[in-house]
Amino acid sequence: MADTVQILKKLGVFLAIFTVCVTQAELISISNGAASLEWRDGALFFKTAGEISQTLVFRPFSTRQEGSTAFTATKAVVSGRRSAMVLREEDSSLTFVLDTDKPAVRASLPWNAGFTLETATALVVLPDGFGEDTILEPNGSGGLVPAFLPFIMALQKGEKSSLSCIPFKGTGDIRLSGDLTTWEFRPPMLEEYTFAFHTGEGVWHQLTTPLNDKTRTEVEWIPPFKARYRAAYPLATLPVPIGTPRHHIWDVAIENPKSKTLMNRPPRMSITDKETYSLWCSGFEGTFAYPAILTPEGKLMMRYPVHPGNKLSYQADRPIYLYAYDLGGFEETVPGLPVNYLSAAAKANMTNVRNSSVGIGPATCHLTSDVIEKIFYRSEGRSKRQELVSALQQVQLFVESIRARIESYRAWAAKMAAQCEHTARQDEASAAEMQKFAKYFAEMETRYQEACPRMKTPVQALEYQKALLAAVDNPALDDEELEDRGKQFGKDIRSIGGTQDTFAAHARHIVKLIRQQALLGYIYTTNEAAREMYTEIYCSSSALLQDYYDHEGK
Repeated sequence: MADTVQILKKLGVFLAIFTVCVTQAELISISNGAASLEWRDGALFFKTAGEISQTLVFRPFSTRQEGSTAFTATKAVVSGRRSAMVLREEDSSLTFVLDTDKPAVRASLPWNAGFTLETATALVVLPDGFGEDTILEPNGSGGLVPAFLPFIMALQKGEKSSLSCIPFKGTGDIRLSGDLTTWEFRPPMLEEYTFAFHTGEGVWHQLTTPLNDKTRTEVEWIPPFKARYRAAYPLATLPVPIGTPRHHIWDVAIENPKSKTLMNRPPRMSITDKETYSLWCSGFEGTFAYPAILTPEGKLMMRYPVHPGNKLSYQADRPIYLYAYDLGGFEETVPGLPVNYLSAAAKANMTNVRNSSVGIGPATCHLTSDVIEKIFYRSEGRSKRQELVSALQQVQLFVESIRARIESYRAWAAKMAAQCEHTARQDEASAAEMQKFAKYFAEMETRYQEACPRMKTPVQALEYQKALLAAVDNPALDDEELEDRGKQFGKDIRSIGGTQDTFAAHARHIVKLIRQQALLGYIYTTNEAAREMYTEIYCSSSALLQDYYDHEGK
């Protein structure tokens, strides 16, 4: 009994009264109005109230090798209108506390007991605030989902519910069955998880409406509540040979007709045509039509997000998945979205990004076309020399800042490649997996060397500036010759700046792809040395991607 009280206190509740213990065969239940817990036949059933009722089944087990006995249940009513259920077996106890008024329950596990969770899961979404969400589909092969993820969201069969699992103090991995319906929690020490349902007609959707890559088509589904919905387009090809193509994730943007803009679109994307909502961002090598837009009339218009360089293609015979796990600035109307249950630190680590391009000045295209070349066009190269020098200094700052960002990507790839090689030498069984990832990291350097002839170096950019100023100071050159020199300088610098921006976007995309492959490697590998390396790759890439620049694409 003392152990049970301590567990409840750790959960931030105070014990008010206990009822009598019941045996495995008896029935006992508690409720908060939004959901209930019911113990019967050796299992704990978590069930939501309302017209759309969903059920989870927790089946406890002891981790002792021998001497296990049957679990019994104890019901507790706790202060703050929170009810708890405690499952006990010898010195093992698992505690389940219902939320005050939401369809959620927090489970606390000791070091010597766990449970299996039976669900009606159709798909599992592993969120990524900086890369691309990873979607697991039933494949017949089970795996371990790492505890370092902020949460797991299981889209339930019937498209009327999503179930989220949010770890607190989690260090134990979660084993998923190949069909995704059975989850096993076998933690090495005290663990806490919140399980929350989000229910309603069409809270997620498998889109089967035929789409094309020319125009947007109105689809048969619209978001049932306000949130930041995501559309997962199944990829057929990738621009770089890193793993098997998965999904390209796009936020469903919301049209604002008054300002002719798209809300909830990703950062770093500029609207170039407000009639067609064509956009531009680094790495796409041209403009493209935004793929998913919700109109003021409530129509969802979608198309395939064509890459101008034709480096991405999609599987038109597979469904597009639509789902939401955060509000995107809207007020909550239906409880249960997982981001709302995260701690402030976890939420910040997932959703807040540091824009390090602030303070590095305008881009080279603006500085050359709109400032420097116009100075020479007005024959003011000499009379406004100081203004020219200031613009040139900003050019150099921009070039050096973006190159430093590029070098941080290269350094990360080189470091991770070296660690993969070390792991392969230390553990021969991991060699094949590590060699595959070494090839992935090598793609960064290959693409860098391809870009170098046009990207040149910051030193060469500085030499161009010195040559231009020398021309200004040469009295033998007239204004027309200076204007030609200014145009050539602008052309050369824009080549450097544009190539740098494009490569920075490619580098970010490569890191995102490797990060996702590391997550999948962690889930499905059977080698512990490889799993440790996958953890390092994934977690070290978080800081790299969280720190972003405006000029590095999606």
